[in-house]
Amino acid sequence: QYAVFQRAVPRPNLFIRNSVESDYTNYVSHVKNCYLIFDAMESEDCAYCIYLHHSKNCYNSLGPVKSDICSDCLLSENLYRAFFVEYSKNCLDSFFLYDCRDCKSCFASTNLRHKKYYFLNERLSKEEYEKRLKKINLGDRNAVEEWKKKFSNLKKEAIHKANRNERSINCTGDHIQDSKNCYSCFFVNASENLAYSIGGLKNRDSYDLVGGNGSELSYDTWGLSAYNTKFSMNADFLRDCEYCDLCENCSNCFACIGLKNRSFCIFNKQYGEEEYWRVVDIIKTDMLVRGEYGEFFPPEVCPVPYNISLATSYGGYDDVKSALPYGYYTEELPEGAQNTEGEIIDATDVPNDIKNTTDEILGKVIFDEKNNKKFRYTKKELDFHRQHNLALPTEHYSVRLARKRIEVGPIDFNTKTRLCFRCGVKTQVTFPENHQDAPKIIYCERCYNNAVI
Repeated sequence: QYAVFQRAVPRPNLFIRNSVESDYTNYVSHVKNCYLIFDAMESEDCAYCIYLHHSKNCYNSLGPVKSDICSDCLLSENLYRAFFVEYSKNCLDSFFLYDCRDCKSCFASTNLRHKKYYFLNERLSKEEYEKRLKKINLGDRNAVEEWKKKFSNLKKEAIHKANRNERSINCTGDHIQDSKNCYSCFFVNASENLAYSIGGLKNRDSYDLVGGNGSELSYDTWGLSAYNTKFSMNADFLRDCEYCDLCENCSNCFACIGLKNRSFCIFNKQYGEEEYWRVVDIIKTDMLVRGEYGEFFPPEVCPVPYNISLATSYGGYDDVKSALPYGYYTEELPEGAQNTEGEIIDATDVPNDIKNTTDEILGKVIFDEKNNKKFRYTKKELDFHRQHNLALPTEHYSVRLARKRIEVGPIDFNTKTRLCFRCGVKTQVTFPENHQDAPKIIYCERCYNNAVI
């Protein structure tokens, strides 16, 4: 019954709120002049980014927060003129940094704190640093690829903390900040008493949440600000609701879609309070008999095919065939814009050096043969790369962003045990030791703080 009802109710094609000149975005709020960014808020003049918060002029990045003029950055905060920087904070005028704090004018270095003029982890004079930097032309694609390989090798020898939790008490999982009593959670901030949750801010006393802001006493919800709400998604300001989708500012609703400012509704039909509880009791009893009540929406009512969902961008969830037995469906969707106007050139024909790239490239359609995808460069993108002397990428943006999600690591609620590389104590990690991207040098929190902080 719900599946038929769901197909009858219109759904928005994109989730864009209070934003300006940002038509080609999704799940964004209060953004301006942005292009192909996702899950973002309070940002401006950015493109090809995910999890973007309070930032400006950021490109090709995942998770920049309060940053300006960045490209190819990963889960970093308070950056300014930073390029190819990962897991770092309060850094400026720097390139290829990993796990650095409060650094200025550093290049290809790891685990630095309060440093400047470091090159390959070596302290230089200002003059020597600038001399070396002048010899490097990151406007040349070959030079970029060469330094990416060197940076990758540097990271393998860097010290890796067992997890990236900060200022958190009694928490397991990864990327948890300012929280306590969170079990098997990821990317959780300022939250308390959670379990098996991903993302979210100021959530508490809840289980199985994805996202959310200020949710409390809730279970099995996705992207909500809610109180005592269960099995619901894509909604805001719900109270005492179950099995609701796309609803806003509602209370005591059951199996509703797309309602605003309503109470005591079932399948979008208004009831009196007494009648509402009587009918809900009948529905729940029937669901319990069939073994349906108490679980999130089944895969059969997923609004998009599994093969084009965000899930496939994460390691462990990218095997589409393994999802089919669970009831997820797939659909062969033709690539859009096949009849593209303009001359099509192969990505290998894009000039290698940004200095040799003229405005004529803006009229070309770039064919990424390796990934069988076409794309264009925008004028703002070209200007950004020229201004900061960065080579233009030749892979489709979706491939670049998917790679960054993989670099973040798997979302695995079952933590693994590894021994601290320094003291041998057992510590919990999310990367299995035999994983291809698992760090080699893992330190427990005490050893990490003694060695790095």
